[in-house]
Amino acid sequence: MMEKIADRVLVLDGIAEEIGERLKEINSIESLSSVGLQYAEPVTVLGRVCCDSNGRLNAKSVLLGGDVQTSQGCKVAMQLSQLASYSLFPGQIVMMEGQNSSGTAFVPTRIFNEVLPLQKAPLPAEADMERLTIVAVSGPYTTSDNLAYEPLADFIKHIQAHPPDVCIMFGPFVDAKLQLIKDLKDTTYSEHFTKIVEVISKAIEHLPTEVVLVPSQRDLQHSFVYPTPPFDLGKLKIDKELLKKIHCVSDPSTLRINGLCVGMTSTDILFHIGAEEISLNPLITERLSRLLDHLLQQGSYYPLNPPSEEVNISYEKYELFSRIPVIPHLVFLPSELKQFVKNINGCVFVNPGRLSKGETGGTFARLVVLPNSAADCGLDIAAQVVRI
Repeated sequence: MMEKIADRVLVLDGIAEEIGERLKEINSIESLSSVGLQYAEPVTVLGRVCCDSNGRLNAKSVLLGGDVQTSQGCKVAMQLSQLASYSLFPGQIVMMEGQNSSGTAFVPTRIFNEVLPLQKAPLPAEADMERLTIVAVSGPYTTSDNLAYEPLADFIKHIQAHPPDVCIMFGPFVDAKLQLIKDLKDTTYSEHFTKIVEVISKAIEHLPTEVVLVPSQRDLQHSFVYPTPPFDLGKLKIDKELLKKIHCVSDPSTLRINGLCVGMTSTDILFHIGAEEISLNPLITERLSRLLDHLLQQGSYYPLNPPSEEVNISYEKYELFSRIPVIPHLVFLPSELKQFVKNINGCVFVNPGRLSKGETGGTFARLVVLPNSAADCGLDIAAQVVRI
């Protein structure tokens, strides 16, 4: 995949300007200054956190990259000594107050991150909402020592015994990290995927359950690009009647399900961003909650830049599909980190874990959602992480 650097800069700059305009409005900031000019008085600047080398970000290696409109895209070193608190990662868009008295280093004294720049997604009227059961599960769907797909079989037995309204299934389905799959010789990756989809479609044929399939960059039969396009089931040799209740979406996606705004991504942004973040006396002391808050602050399912080596970003599609337009009611984030359910600013984040872990079975999540105008996020959500 070939993309011009200028096009990439244009996309990232547009996202920074969008966040900057919201932050200016929220914090009543009239104008911004260039990050690279020398100032004797405190000024307010907007920029992207960068690292001065190819190594991991640290307090001595932080740069602030300004936007094209105000700062002509210049970068300047940051000295963090005057900040009592911070939490930073590469790619993060920040609005700061501080000084650049030397012309060579910006010394911030404040980061404007007290108020989320996103609005909450509206809820339908309580009378229009019904009880909703959602099950979320993430691959791999077989253990590393065989291709019997026993974890998938056990999961299917569960949903047949306790049918949800919606079952969200995240890739990988044909996992690039499983050596047994990479060594397949008697079948193609696409044929292998076809068998899995056929098993799922037959399992829900007589259930009141709709299935959502979310691809992963680890799916060998699919596109290695982020955002990842939906699966095209029309190409599979499966009876089309069996596929009527299976819906394919991109990674990431923001959907409306029974009036709820539901975000989802199979890309492990929490693991990636957690490996790069630096902090000092952060406002949110619990690390996992802080990482989740970063996603809402940045309005993005993948704000890390440069991305992990595991992620191949298409910036042509990045702006269209990777943004979080509003604060969702629910967000599903399968991760290698320990499974969790957390309410952050009225948004319930769920990590269902993986259905298989090495040679053993893993976990999935089951949620029941009820309308409740008196609750924090306008909903009562009962969540359970189930081990198979």
